[in-house]
Amino acid sequence: MHSTLLPTLGLSLLALSTVSTSCVPVPSASRGFRLAVNVTDPTKDTNQPPLQGQYLHLLHIGAGSERACVGPSPGPIFYQNGTCDDFATETIDIITDIHSRPWTPERLSLAGWDDELGLGIYGFFWAGSGGIRLTRLWDPCSYSTVQEGAPTESTLVVCRNRTIPYYGPDIMWDIVNWVQASSGTHLVIPEGCVAVRFVPECAVLNDDLPPDAYSSHEFAQEVRCYEDVKSVVW
Repeated sequence: MHSTLLPTLGLSLLALSTVSTSCVPVPSASRGFRLAVNVTDPTKDTNQPPLQGQYLHLLHIGAGSERACVGPSPGPIFYQNGTCDDFATETIDIITDIHSRPWTPERLSLAGWDDELGLGIYGFFWAGSGGIRLTRLWDPCSYSTVQEGAPTESTLVVCRNRTIPYYGPDIMWDIVNWVQASSGTHLVIPEGCVAVRFVPECAVLNDDLPPDAYSSHEFAQEVRCYEDVKSVVW
C-alpha cells in the first residue's frame, strides 16, 4: 500500500495552484518508483514489440557507469533525492541503488553536448550533470522532464536497435538519449528514435540497507506516482 499524502512542501504549493484533469487517474504517492515508457506520439510507436509500457533499465558499461535502455521486464526501483530546500530550488536527483558490495547510489544524468559519451542518459556514481527530475507537485500529471538548457525545449528519446561498444557489435539495444531544440521549440527527432517521457509507477523503496552501504534514503522524498501506469489516460 502506498501513501496518498504529499510532502508538506507539496501541499502548500498545491494550495496556490489550480490543478487540471488532463490525465487520469489522479496520481498516488510513494517514496519508491519504477520508470515506465510513455510514447508522446503513439502513431510513432509502430515497431514490435511496442515501446509503450516498457521500463527504464541501466546497463553496466564500466566502473561507476551505466547506460540507460528500455526493456519489457520491470526495471530498478528509483527514488527522488533531496531536502526541502533542494526541491524549492529544483536541485534534485533521481537515484537508484546499484546492488554491488557495498550498495552504491547512482543518479540519472544527461551526457551533454560536449561530453564524449554523446547525448545519452546514464547512471553515474555521484557524477555527471543530473538534469532529470519528475514534474512539479502542482503539475496535473507526473512524468520525467529534462532540465538541461531550459527554456529551450528538450525531450527524451528511445532509439531502437543500437549497439553499445561495451557489449560489441552483435547485440542490439533500445537505448535512451535526449535531444534539444537548436532554438526555441523546434525539436528534430533523429531517425529511428521516438520521443518519450518516463512515468513513475509506485513501488516499495527498501530501507533495509546493508550496514556498509554508501546509499542512504534519509532524503528520499515522496513523489506522485501511478499504481498501474498502463491505466493512465493522457
